[in-house]
Amino acid sequence: MKKDFVKLIKKLLNDYPHFCIVLIFCSYLVIGVALLEMPFAKLQETSLVNSIFNAASAISTTGLMAENIAVKYSLWGQIIILALIKLGGIGTLSVSGFVLSSKRSIFDKEIELVNGQSLRRYRFQSF
Repeated sequence: MKKDFVKLIKKLLNDYPHFCIVLIFCSYLVIGVALLEMPFAKLQETSLVNSIFNAASAISTTGLMAENIAVKYSLWGQIIILALIKLGGIGTLSVSGFVLSSKRSIFDKEIELVNGQSLRRYRFQSF
């Protein structure tokens, strides 16, 4: 099961490199929500929906929060939200760009295709 999931992710990243952006954003969100739902991060009970909204808002740097952070979250919860804000500030696109640039082989097919198409256009135009 795990091998199939890893194969699927590798296939998606090879066929659709922009999928990396969605994957990184979703992984930030899942990790952030999981950490915010831990007992050490809360002072008062919060709903899962509010934790999801707070984490997504922190990552996307919109700055909206469903609850008063100082009242609902402990110091650790506030640090988690601050880390999510910093990750969002760095930018999902920046991290994705770094990951994709380290995987140079992903773009080889596309570069060859673009070069091949541009050569074909040039040859047709010269006739």
